[in-house]
Amino acid sequence: MSKNNTQQSDAKDRLAKYEDNADNYIKALEELQAGLWFWDVKNNVTNINEQWAHNIGYTKAELGETNIKTFWEFVHPDDIELLKSSISACVEQKQDSYKVTFRMRHKEGHYVYLQNYGYVLEKDEEGKPSVIFAIQLNVHEHFEREEKQTSEIIENAPFPIIISDVETNTLTYANKRAQNAYSLGHNEGLGSLSIDYYVHKEDRIKFLTELKTNGSVYDFECELYDFEKNIYWALMSATFIQFNGRLSIVVSINDI
Repeated sequence: MSKNNTQQSDAKDRLAKYEDNADNYIKALEELQAGLWFWDVKNNVTNINEQWAHNIGYTKAELGETNIKTFWEFVHPDDIELLKSSISACVEQKQDSYKVTFRMRHKEGHYVYLQNYGYVLEKDEEGKPSVIFAIQLNVHEHFEREEKQTSEIIENAPFPIIISDVETNTLTYANKRAQNAYSLGHNEGLGSLSIDYYVHKEDRIKFLTELKTNGSVYDFECELYDFEKNIYWALMSATFIQFNGRLSIVVSINDI
C-alpha cells in the first residue's frame, strides 16, 4: 500500500472513531434528523452519516467516497463564498466554531436550505485544526413557510413594494400597490433594469453603497420615474432578502 493510501486509510479510521466512541451523542443528534460531517483537514477525507446524504436526497452508499470537493459540488453557487469563508475561519485558526445557513442541490434538482453548526474537534501538535465536525439540520420547510408568509405580507402591504435581483439588477416583483401607483405589471416594467427608474443615476450608486455598508436603508430621498416616465419624489427603505431562491433587494416606496 502506498504512503498516500495509508494516510487516507488512517484518516478514515480516525474519523470513524468519533462515531464509534460517541454512540449516545450520535443517536441523540439522529433523533433530531441531524446530518453529521467530519473532515480530516490534512488528508482531505470526509465522513458523513446517512442523514447527511438523506438531506439532499441520496443514500450514503450513492455518494461513495467523499472529500471537501464533494461538499462544494452540491452547494448553491450563490452560497459557496459564504460557506467557504465560515469554514476557512476555523482552518485559519481565527475561530473554533461557525454557524451558517446555505443551500445544497437535492438529487431531484431543486435546492434545500440547510443550517450548519461547525466545530474544531481536534488540533495537531502545532495547534492547527486537524478535524472539523459539523452538525447539519434541514431547515427547508421553515424557510418555505417564512418565504410564504413574507410574500403574503408584501403583497398585501398598504404601500408600494418592489423587489429587484442583486445579480441581474432587474425588477422581479411589484405588489398591487406598486403596480397601480407606478404602472408596473407582469408585462410592463418587470424584467427591466432597476437603474432605469432613477432620474439621477448617482442616486442609485449612493443608495446601493449605503445598503451594502449597513445591510439596510431607511428613508432615502430621491427622484424616480414610473414606467411611463413621469417623475416623482420618494422616500425609499430597503433591505436584503431571499426571493425565489435568489439574493434580492426589497424596497418600500413612499411618495413625498
